[in-house]
Amino acid sequence: MDSEGAILVLRLLHIVAGVFWVGAAITVTFFTMPVVRATGAVGGEFWGQFMARSHFSQVMTAAAVVTVGSGLLLYWDFYSGIAWQLADPGPQTIFGLGGLIAIVVALVANLAFPRIGRRLGQIAELIQMQGAPSPAQAAERTRLARRMQVLSTMTAVLLVVTTALMAVGRYA
Repeated sequence: MDSEGAILVLRLLHIVAGVFWVGAAITVTFFTMPVVRATGAVGGEFWGQFMARSHFSQVMTAAAVVTVGSGLLLYWDFYSGIAWQLADPGPQTIFGLGGLIAIVVALVANLAFPRIGRRLGQIAELIQMQGAPSPAQAAERTRLARRMQVLSTMTAVLLVVTTALMAVGRYA
C-alpha cells in the first residue's frame, strides 16, 4: 500500500468514521441516555423507537469497523517492523496504544450492548403484556440499565482517550 491515494483514502475513512463513532458515543452517553432515564416510560418508549427505526447499533458497528480497520491498515503501512519502546515512546507506541484501546472498546460494545439491549427489550415486552413490572423484573431492568450506563460511560471516555492519543501521536 505505497500509493499516496490509498493512504489519503484510508486516513479520510479513519478520521471521518472515528469522529462519528466518538461523537455519537459522547452524545448518547452524556446527553441522550440521561434524558431517557429522567423521562421514565416516555423515555423508554422513545429509546425503543430510536433503536428500532434508526439502525443506530448497526451504524455504530460500521463506524467502529471502518475506524479500526482503516487504522490497522495505516498502522501496518507506517509502522510494521518497528518495535514499541515504552521507555521512550514514539508515534508507533502512541498510535498503537490508541488502536488497542479502540479495538477493546469495539469488542466490548459489540458484545455487551446488544445482549443487554435484547434483555431490556424482552423485559419491556413482558411488562407491556402484564401492565406493571414484577419486583424481579423491575430489579433486573434497573441492574441492566445501570450496567448499560457504566459500560457506555467507560466506552465514551476510552474513545476520548483514544482520540487524544491519535491527535498527539505524531508528535511523540
